[in-house]
Amino acid sequence: MLSQRSGWESCARCGSSITATPQGLLRIMRVFRLREVGFTIFVLKNDYDECRNKCEQGRSSGLGLPDMPRLFRDVALSRLQRAYRVSVRANLGNASEQLRHINEHCSLHPEAIDYSALAADLRNAIDAMLHDLRKREFLEVIPTLEAFVNSDSLFGAAVSANFPSAAADIKEAGNCLAADCPTAAVFHLMRVAEYGLRALAYDRRIKLDKNKPIDLATWEDLLKKLEIAEDAIKNFPKTAAREAQFDFFHGANMEVKRFKNKFRNRIMHTRNSYDVNEAISAFNHVKAFMEILSSKISERTRSPLIWKGARWIR
Repeated sequence: MLSQRSGWESCARCGSSITATPQGLLRIMRVFRLREVGFTIFVLKNDYDECRNKCEQGRSSGLGLPDMPRLFRDVALSRLQRAYRVSVRANLGNASEQLRHINEHCSLHPEAIDYSALAADLRNAIDAMLHDLRKREFLEVIPTLEAFVNSDSLFGAAVSANFPSAAADIKEAGNCLAADCPTAAVFHLMRVAEYGLRALAYDRRIKLDKNKPIDLATWEDLLKKLEIAEDAIKNFPKTAAREAQFDFFHGANMEVKRFKNKFRNRIMHTRNSYDVNEAISAFNHVKAFMEILSSKISERTRSPLIWKGARWIR
């Protein structure tokens, strides 16, 4: 991962980078492909060493520079072109500009390419890439958290399909965990849980006092109404579907209560910071909650007020 400054802004809560898009603000964690950059520099260094060796042989023999095989020249030039593309992808601005000039010069003056000239170009390319790397700061992601980086499926396919509005915060929670920002991860997880809580309220046809929109309701408002809706299920006709309906809504409400006091209230009122183990606990609770919801409902559709039939028992 890479800490970027120029042209980017930093998310006030989690430190992830953000950039403007026509649709609004899109949070992005830039992953720096250090392995690709490092391998590119390694290959250029090998070609540079070969050129220097040939120059040394020419000087020691007194015969001057040996002829450069066409195959070696073509391969070395193709590697310089690839180094340019790698530098662009890695946002190594000075290096990519330097490599662009080198490649243009080589294409315009192929007759001037010999071991000495190519050695100079390769050295300049390597120095430019290393110079840009020295301007970067890197974050280490430990192997056990690598899977959390920029993942679109941390909560599974069903949650992704049924709660698309929560996708950005689920992804951000994973990125914050990977970047060792556990309190920020919990913040995003509570936003995810709120999408689920609103879906429950929508499914149960919750009406708030004074016709307040569900989006403006507090968790306390919604949970009180959902408890009433859960109790109402007990009065539905006694069927297997009724039992499945009660188990579903009771299970969902209990899952919310498990993390509400420990995480949601404390983080929203700045009463607590969290370590990575607590953040992972919050992650698992919210994931379980959203998986429960996704098994029967979504943010777009309602289930029947009274469940009937075998389809709801599964």
